[in-house]
Formats: sequence, structure tokens, C-alpha cells
Amino acid sequence: IQCFVVCAANEKLRKSLAIQRFGFPVQVFGFVHFMADLMEASDLILAKSGGSTTTEALIKGIPMVVIDPIPGQETRNAKVLKQRSAAFFIEKPQQIYLILKLIFEQPEILKSKCLEIQQLAKPNAAEDLVTFVLDFVKG
Repeated sequence: IQCFVVCAANEKLRKSLAIQRFGFPVQVFGFVHFMADLMEASDLILAKSGGSTTTEALIKGIPMVVIDPIPGQETRNAKVLKQRSAAFFIEKPQQIYLILKLIFEQPEILKSKCLEIQQLAKPNAAEDLVTFVLDFVKG
């Protein structure tokens, strides 16, 4: 196990986590411009189900562990992920241990989530939309 933690603008959290010691490698970042690279190197992401994060996770094929979605877009994203069985869900950060234990004991569960994400993802959505609009305009 290794863990990347992105704290964005929460400098207090970043400093607090950076001085802690864990039983596995942990890299703590503030705001980053290489989130896509971090996701590319990941097998699982613990995050809120915001638009950008959910979209990037789907495109990268990374299962999410969704925690505490904000009403609105985040809850709608979480609902779709839940309906498709394409994510894990927790209410408290400490519950991540249950998810990790499950994955280590039954690795096929993570593979199943990956397959669901691949079916749900639309990596060419922007291009498909432009093509549709241009074809429509052409008549």
C-alpha cells in the first residue's frame, strides 16, 4: 500500500498530515497541477463525488470510495455510481479500513468495480457531443 493525499488549499491539514508517521508510504500534497498523474498511479480513490473528480476517476477507470457527498451534483453522481455498483460508500473516514480489508480478502470485488466503471465511463463524450451538434447543424 502507498497513499497519496491531496489537501488542495487546506494548508493546515497538509502540515498536520506531513508530520505524521504511517505504517506504509504516504505522500502528502497541497494544491497540485498533476492530479491526473496521481490518479494514473492509483488503484482506488477516496473522495467526494464532485463533477471533476468523478469524471476523472471514470475516465481513468479508478473505483472511488465516496464519502459525504454534498447535496446537489455530488449526491446525484453518488446515486449513479451506487446504482451501477461502480463505487464503494462510507460515512466516516475510519470505515476505509473495512473497504481495504474487503478488497484484500476478495480482490475480485475491486475488479468488478473497475468493469462497472469502464461500462459507465464516456471518455469521448466531448468529442461525441461536438460531432452530434455539427451533424445536426449540417442537417
